[in-house]
Amino acid sequence: MTPRTHLEFRTSAKLDRGTNERRGGREVIATLAEGLPPLGIVVCEPVEEDWGWCLFATTNGVRPMVGCGPYEEYDDGWLVFVEPPRGLRAWFKRDSITAATTKIAAAMRDVIAGDGRFHHLRWWTDPAGLGPTEPADGHDR
Repeated sequence: MTPRTHLEFRTSAKLDRGTNERRGGREVIATLAEGLPPLGIVVCEPVEEDWGWCLFATTNGVRPMVGCGPYEEYDDGWLVFVEPPRGLRAWFKRDSITAATTKIAAAMRDVIAGDGRFHHLRWWTDPAGLGPTEPADGHDR
């Protein structure tokens, strides 16, 4: 089974969506950077990318990337995701990568769902985010 990795949500908080010079998502990735370690996930310092913000999250020796950026479908929409490691070495460790990705995605959902600023959580059911969405484990509020 492919783990769910893309979580869309909305917020009424006035978060910085970015400009041409800087990307949006700093506040959301900071929320994850603070909320993931108590759930047993080691995180590195967040960094800005050309599409948003990211950090690397480590659990059980696996280090997927966690990213965040504005979701342009909605003026108040955001997307967070877990990108599992790829490549030949990753192929040989696919079971541990799937387990780590699943754990990080669940923790990511718990942090976002537990923050009163965020609502209407939905998982994307395919990695490209092109398919239908589904409620995020009863946290569609």
